[in-house]
Amino acid sequence: MTRGAASLLLLLPLLLVAIGACAPNGGGGGDGAAPAPRPTSGDVLILGDSVMAWNEDEGASVADALRDVRGGRVTSRAVPGATLLGPERERIGAGYAPDDWTWVVVQGGANDLVGRCGCGPCDPTLDRLLAPDARSGVVADLVTRIRQDGAAVALWSYHDVLPRAPFPFGRCGDDAAVMRERFARLAGRDPGVVVIDGRAALDPSRPANYDRDGVHPSPAGSRAIAKQLARAFDAADATVAGATPAEAARESTD
Repeated sequence: MTRGAASLLLLLPLLLVAIGACAPNGGGGGDGAAPAPRPTSGDVLILGDSVMAWNEDEGASVADALRDVRGGRVTSRAVPGATLLGPERERIGAGYAPDDWTWVVVQGGANDLVGRCGCGPCDPTLDRLLAPDARSGVVADLVTRIRQDGAAVALWSYHDVLPRAPFPFGRCGDDAAVMRERFARLAGRDPGVVVIDGRAALDPSRPANYDRDGVHPSPAGSRAIAKQLARAFDAADATVAGATPAEAARESTD
């Protein structure tokens, strides 16, 4: 798929909380001794759309940069044009399979909103993505699957686009605000889920971080996202009594 085609199918992230990097939402603990902590360079899986996949051909995608910044195994199953509500085998969630993941990055949602309602009135689509109480919907289901397998989840949020971005990407802000509230509720219930504000990495005040379409990241933007993820992982790891959020979460569910 060409970049032009991919930009028309962009799945902008809707996993939104207005925090600059990332913070855990609590700690877990079991009755016994904590497992030996995994290294902070543990395996990472990235799920999402063209935002995460952009610059792959140049070896400069988010996953490529994260390997360079942080080390360890980083696997990207991000697909340009992917949706959360499409045919089951083609959904973003279809890229997930249990493995020795320490972190799973989840990003996505706007292709559903753009394709189904043009980022206009979108209540039915929003509710299918994540219910108002954040206890049901495809995103809640995906996070539950990942957490049951023991990995921590990083929800990477919607970023602002440049004024030159093609219609209707610039009008998704209201729907993004709704998702921001719902994801805050989802993350607030689970110490193994963190939310990262993508606007801190892709900010219109730094246009060099954007591709020519004003939507996707440039190589510098992909690297900014990777650095943001790495900082978030390390900050979360450091707060859970010497264990990663994935390990703390395993204890809290035992």
